[in-house]
Amino acid sequence: MHMGHFRATVIGNFVRNINVAAGNNVVAINYLGDWGTQFGMLSLGFQKFGDHTLLDNDPLKHLHSVYVRACRTLGDSEPGKSDASALATLLEHSKDPELLDLWQRFRSVSLAELKKLYLRMNIQFDRYEFESQFVKRAMDVVNRLIASRLA
Repeated sequence: MHMGHFRATVIGNFVRNINVAAGNNVVAINYLGDWGTQFGMLSLGFQKFGDHTLLDNDPLKHLHSVYVRACRTLGDSEPGKSDASALATLLEHSKDPELLDLWQRFRSVSLAELKKLYLRMNIQFDRYEFESQFVKRAMDVVNRLIASRLA
């Protein structure tokens, strides 16, 4: 998540608060993008530069450090970009249990830190949903559209 996402979160919370104050029934859902090339780059970076002890001790700082280092050293090269993209594809197709476990750990750490920030900012959500929850259903829709020659 970067500041652009945070801006949308603050605006969404404002709209939620106005509707709650007006007596409307509101379900506040935070939809988080937890898939994509950036997670491939983080996974690749962690394979090369990561340390499980540092991840345990200061997870957010370590993940940030790993991601920045990966982008600087690997992100500018075609092999680095290609490897990150391949890891993202493996994640999306659930092909590597060890990679999935690592990604779930990254996601858990990130969500825990986001919740701390949201608490400090008095931002409230009823539910959290993730891009990864919808990948299989989206692929099913795409396949049906292709089969019916609509795509």
